[in-house]
Amino acid sequence: MDYKVKSVDTTKYISLHDCCAKKLFLKGSALTLEMEWMEIDAEHPENPNGKAHSSDEGVIVFEEVIILDINGEKCINNLFDEYDDMEIMGFGETAVNSLYRYGVLDFFDESNNYVCITFLFKKSTVMWNELTDVSWFEERRFKPEISNEEILKMLSWKNTVEIQEKGIKLASELKWLGYLFQPIIDDESKSLWENCALVLSKKTDEQLSPWLIDCFIWLQDMNWPGAEIIADRLKIMRDTENYEYNKEKAIKIAEITNDEEWIENIKRYS
Repeated sequence: MDYKVKSVDTTKYISLHDCCAKKLFLKGSALTLEMEWMEIDAEHPENPNGKAHSSDEGVIVFEEVIILDINGEKCINNLFDEYDDMEIMGFGETAVNSLYRYGVLDFFDESNNYVCITFLFKKSTVMWNELTDVSWFEERRFKPEISNEEILKMLSWKNTVEIQEKGIKLASELKWLGYLFQPIIDDESKSLWENCALVLSKKTDEQLSPWLIDCFIWLQDMNWPGAEIIADRLKIMRDTENYEYNKEKAIKIAEITNDEEWIENIKRYS
């Protein structure tokens, strides 16, 4: 089927929580998700409305995919079952390097079994025809006096100590920790990372546990601002549940991406 809108590498601007999918299947190295609808965020370049809107039927295609695991079980040679009639719980992605991104897709299948799939991919394409209604969550969305981007910019080491301290206080109150993992908002983004890592280091093990992969990704280059802070925090979490599992997964990703320095850093600093 041809779609009016085809948008490349914009899955970070798509919300799939509580959306329904007709089918998920792997053909070759392309993972295809056929959606009954999607929620297109206000920031999406193909959404001119200023608010998040639902789409009609659409498709998301992830290309050059490597399936890492399904429900915690390692996936060998991309062996993958098709899934039908799914209720999506969520999708998230993290940039690993200039080539690969790490994706997490979790959902309930047609038999109401919970499934969580993690995978690497190089490219994504989102397709739909029309935007329809304003997304259900728009009216419930809290409108802060200071935007998340403004808070992050306050963390730059180029600011005065007073501004940085205010930024740290506000950033500590952010509910979604994903904002703080090596954010890219402009050419000066690395100046934020040290204080981002400082805020993350103060979180509890329970709060950081869902973000262990993102912590390990920070260790790709120990010269990156905040890398040593994250490494020290990881050492404290060595005995926590899922630590070794996520460490092994990070090493697997590093092997796939041929990043010997990252492998060494994971083994040495965590």
